[in-house]
Amino acid sequence: LRGCYAFGVFLPSIFVQFTHQVTGLGRKNREWVISAYSISTMLLPFVFTDLFIKRLQIIQPYHFRISEPGPVYYLFLIFFSVTVYRVLFLMYQAVKNAIGEKRKQLQSILVAHAVAVAAGFDYFASVLGFVKSLGSQSHWGQVLK
Repeated sequence: LRGCYAFGVFLPSIFVQFTHQVTGLGRKNREWVISAYSISTMLLPFVFTDLFIKRLQIIQPYHFRISEPGPVYYLFLIFFSVTVYRVLFLMYQAVKNAIGEKRKQLQSILVAHAVAVAAGFDYFASVLGFVKSLGSQSHWGQVLK
């Protein structure tokens, strides 16, 4: 699980970089990309300590193992939240300003981003104990039935 998180702490940074490239902001707001990668790099060493993940907890009745967060995990959650808010805002602005085929492409990317963000927050809700089940039996699975 820690290995997955080692890559996971870089997902917000990759998300920012991709969005800046696809919206044409790549060179203009480069400091956001550099800052995001810097934060990911600072979080990385903590992934392998109890400060990030204390231990695994089991979600009953499915016997699904999920991380029990340590104090640094909450910093990652804040980083993720700020990043996805910015990404969704930039994508929305780009869709508003685009025309023709480019607008349709950006709309599709915005929808895909929104789905990915919803999945991320669904997972965080499970880790933080707001939701006691995952997958097809989660609160999203119940809503979609």
